[in-house]
Amino acid sequence: MPILLLAAFMATCLLGCTGNNNYKAAQPSGEPGQVLVVAGADLSDTPLAQALDSALANEYPFIPQAEPCFDLIYAPSSKFTGVLQNFRNIILVRPDSTVSECELSPVRNQWAHSQLVIILSGPSLNAIASHVVSHRTQLAGMLSQMEMDRLKNNLLISNSKELTSYLKRKFGLHMLVPGNMSLRVNDEHFSWISLETKEISQSLLVYTTPFRGHWPSLKEYIAQRDSVTKKWIPGPNEGSYMIVSEVIPPELTLMQTHADTLLLTRGFWDMHGYTMGGGFISITTKTPQGDSLLTTEAFLYAPSKHKRNYMRELEAILRTQLN
Repeated sequence: MPILLLAAFMATCLLGCTGNNNYKAAQPSGEPGQVLVVAGADLSDTPLAQALDSALANEYPFIPQAEPCFDLIYAPSSKFTGVLQNFRNIILVRPDSTVSECELSPVRNQWAHSQLVIILSGPSLNAIASHVVSHRTQLAGMLSQMEMDRLKNNLLISNSKELTSYLKRKFGLHMLVPGNMSLRVNDEHFSWISLETKEISQSLLVYTTPFRGHWPSLKEYIAQRDSVTKKWIPGPNEGSYMIVSEVIPPELTLMQTHADTLLLTRGFWDMHGYTMGGGFISITTKTPQGDSLLTTEAFLYAPSKHKRNYMRELEAILRTQLN
């Protein structure tokens, strides 16, 4: 599983225990996925810049066009005032020849609401670079978790109480649904909720399938999902329907969160009988009775748009059920 996405789970506790309770009420500047790197020296073509790029600007998983996990923006310390201090994600590089150890210290809400500041300190820039290389999972996880937390906090304010209650009644599922989404299909064991615009389609699927005494293998997962989407997700042409793309096989990861085991899946979808596709992510858990699997899935179709931020939004929706 990609480093950034496993690391988001690992960073939750660390970030939750670190913060500044005296933050100002300013709203953060910058766009989702942007990270401001502030240093006294020019970091161009340095080992530290290379280490940060490798840790944070690697390719976001399972979207059709390549996009970095984070967009890195560099600024000199002399310019770090005003609106830059309110940036949503900040990495402060602080070399200090009087110290012997490197540290990676996160602080929430230092200058703005919903802000993450990560202080990278050490005896030299090269030492800090080595520290970033050996702690790339931790660093990426902190930033990924903060992006998720912002999105989930927005959902607390702007969710559809009607659709959120509907999922609770029907599936026993507490997952926050955005207020701009609508119910498209309501069947006994299947629901399809989506946001449709001229440029994008963001969809949520919730469905149950039998539990056969073990978590599904890759082959079993594909067959199970294809049987559901063949029935319920038609394509534009007669006889066309959604399937799992096997050109790049999905990634299935069993994970432990609190007291529950879940199956996290990421992959690409195609349309049988029509040329279209995109990325999807799903979370599968056992029902309380233990005889069924409950799958919540999100998929995106946005052929003319950058997709990273839309996929993060969908992932955040799914993750609200894990709180």
